[in-house]
Amino acid sequence: MSPDNFPVLRLLHAVMEQVLHLGLGDVLSDTGLSLTQLAALRYLNHTPDPDLTQLAAAFNISKPAVTKLLARLETGGWATRGEVETDRRKVVPKLTEKAMQTLARLEGAEVALLEQVALRLAPDDLGALERGALAYIRATLGNELDEHFCLYCGNQHSPNCPLATKQQ
Repeated sequence: MSPDNFPVLRLLHAVMEQVLHLGLGDVLSDTGLSLTQLAALRYLNHTPDPDLTQLAAAFNISKPAVTKLLARLETGGWATRGEVETDRRKVVPKLTEKAMQTLARLEGAEVALLEQVALRLAPDDLGALERGALAYIRATLGNELDEHFCLYCGNQHSPNCPLATKQQ
């Protein structure tokens, strides 16, 4: 890739970030969630029974910081503290029904935003964008699937997931 192409990738990143941030801003502000709290909810939704140590590692934050994050989620009614029967010292955050409904609503809003943009593209341009994006994802991830990116898929994991099929 020539250095002349890097501004295009940077611009694409900035545009996507703005479209999602501005488009989801109203929906997200209605919830009172921060972006970090939303990411934590997505992680908890995707990861079966993570303890606080796993949550701290996933977000590269300290244990005291993850404890505060969980406390904020509890105060907002997004999560509760579960215990592990075999080790009562461990805390396993559990999502509430409110959190599950909010995640579904935000995911729907995100998909709708992306679809609005996709509908403005000519079919050939949309195909080229999809092929280019998948090639970029494959080059970025290399041979190892990075589970962190699954946070952005929500619950719609399927055999058609670009990450699941990235080595084909």
